[in-house]
Amino acid sequence: MPRSSSTPLPLVARWLSSLVRGGGSGGRRDRRRAVPFEPLEPRAVPAALPVALAPPAAAGERDGVALMALVAAPVTVRAAAVAAPAPTTLGLAAESNSGSKADTRTNVVAPFVTGRAAPGAVVTLAVTGVAGFPADVARGVAPVRVPATGIWKVKLPTLAAGPHVVTARVTVAGRQSAVTTASFVVDTARPTAQITFLPNTDTITVRVSKPVAGLTLQSFRISGTTTERLTFTNLLLTDSRIAGTVGVGSVRLARSPDGLTYTIKTQYALATPGTYTLRLLTTGIVDDVGNPLAAEARLTTTIV
Repeated sequence: MPRSSSTPLPLVARWLSSLVRGGGSGGRRDRRRAVPFEPLEPRAVPAALPVALAPPAAAGERDGVALMALVAAPVTVRAAAVAAPAPTTLGLAAESNSGSKADTRTNVVAPFVTGRAAPGAVVTLAVTGVAGFPADVARGVAPVRVPATGIWKVKLPTLAAGPHVVTARVTVAGRQSAVTTASFVVDTARPTAQITFLPNTDTITVRVSKPVAGLTLQSFRISGTTTERLTFTNLLLTDSRIAGTVGVGSVRLARSPDGLTYTIKTQYALATPGTYTLRLLTTGIVDDVGNPLAAEARLTTTIV
């Protein structure tokens, strides 16, 4: 309703008060004075006054004074969103962790990674070193919903050889967790070996490019022909038919502390004249992540 500026609020109050007390002079209350009536609509009191201008209620005041109560508006306080629990035990799945399960190396180029999270949650992942992309660029992996067991598993895309970082984040009812990170190495390089021998000595040396398992005396075969026309083919170094060459029962194999050098020692110097070929087979020889020996190592030497 628009505010009228022609009749201030105090005049309205005095007019109301005169109606209660009555009019006239000289104390004659039996005479009534006609008071012209004027509609209040054009002189209406404002619907609301600013709080700062509202008149205080005086004690004992009765005539036409309205008391105003201020009601404080309710204040809504929103609690901070609680992050979802982050995934745990993130790492290579057992079937993708070739070689030793205690390390973080594998020769599987598209491994599975696994972890734990709340059942029903959604896990999103990213991994660096995807084949065909820069090694330090993380690529997203299709999300997976955690089953009732709480253990989830995702297959990563084909990765290049080298180190990788995988990250996982959980989403539960619209709430995201902190990121969990794990690192591992994809190693597809197959070990190589080289055989050396100095004639008229008792030592054969085998050097491998990386530590291997499965290399024993049974990994070697020897063939040759002595100057006396004694021929033998594909025999173990411990075979009795070459006793005169390497010394039966006396062949010993030792491995260096770094796992890169093997030495074969015999009871006698390898001095029997003839031409010999020593081969290191690939069968059963693998590196620490399961890569097999790349090729046979062989050495042909002539002792005169």
